[in-house]
Amino acid sequence: MAGYIHDLRALKVRAGQPSLQELQRRSGIARSTLSDALNPRRRELPRLEVCLALVRACGVTPAEEAQWRARWQHIAQAREALRAMPSAGVPDLAVPAESAVPQQLPAAIRHFTGRARELKELDALLGDQMPGCGTVVISAIAGTAGVGKTSLALHFAHRVAHRFPDGQLFANLRGFDPAAAPVDAAGVARGFLDALGVPAPRIPPDSEGQLALYRSRLAGTRTLIVLDNAREAEQVRPLLPGSDRCLVLVTSRNRLSGLIALDGAVPLPLDVLSREEARELLWRRLGPEPVLGHPDAADELIELCARLPLALNIAAARAGDHPGIRILGRRPRKSVRPVWTEKLHCGAGSGNTRTTGSQPATLRGDQIGRWSPIV
Repeated sequence: MAGYIHDLRALKVRAGQPSLQELQRRSGIARSTLSDALNPRRRELPRLEVCLALVRACGVTPAEEAQWRARWQHIAQAREALRAMPSAGVPDLAVPAESAVPQQLPAAIRHFTGRARELKELDALLGDQMPGCGTVVISAIAGTAGVGKTSLALHFAHRVAHRFPDGQLFANLRGFDPAAAPVDAAGVARGFLDALGVPAPRIPPDSEGQLALYRSRLAGTRTLIVLDNAREAEQVRPLLPGSDRCLVLVTSRNRLSGLIALDGAVPLPLDVLSREEARELLWRRLGPEPVLGHPDAADELIELCARLPLALNIAAARAGDHPGIRILGRRPRKSVRPVWTEKLHCGAGSGNTRTTGSQPATLRGDQIGRWSPIV
């Protein structure tokens, strides 16, 4: 099996090493599932449909695809025969004793700032006074995009990951992605089962069976699940495990009132940064001199960014593209060309910040252009 995954990775290299995002576009398979399939340390064979979609995305011919299929089937049959020998009489849906421990959390943002109150509320959910973790909904006030819902969820998830030794699962539900339909619960559950090491032949073909097996697999475990960018409660509810030893973090631009009312989720509204937190964020990104040396200009930039973490991070990232320019120092001469004249916004293709498919606030270039280079 390890040789099969090694060859999949080698095929990806021969195809020009396309990114996971590009492979997702070509294959229609989620990036997290593709990443798991290419993990050299995985213990189980990736699902056949994932492997075939991956090799097709790498440009194999129909004859080569047939060879990949036949090889997968041969390996799967051999492994199933070996597994059946010591465990005769075990139902087909039994989960192997040696299951994978997924660690799917994306990297946390480096310059995370503030949110002391929200982190304290999240910490309280794991306190000794509560026997179970339950479900947390992180929602932005008025549905504001760019307020830092995903950053907060990942920062907290990484901080407490050691308390969930049975694994950490992550899925982007794409509830507000303009380029793709929201991901349904069954599709997420299928990817989670693969990450949890459930053998492909033991995964039921129907969505209800997959969801039931997913919940059975998590029963009695301490697993952390992050469901990012949910649109509605119906996307989330089937993915809630029955075990109160698990923690589910859900981010959404909506309040998800149904999840709060019917499933006992704990609401955690998220507002923009305070002025002090926004100033600290700029200080961490730009250094003390531009911020402390020009407090009025710093405060004006903070307000132009509406105190949104996303907008402030974009402004700071753009400043890094102009070495030697003091973006917070203003110069009265009108003849000096502004630092930026284009729109400052974050779309799906931005490489400077994390996005979840939502459209964040836009900061006009003529606003940022008020800050000019000091010569």
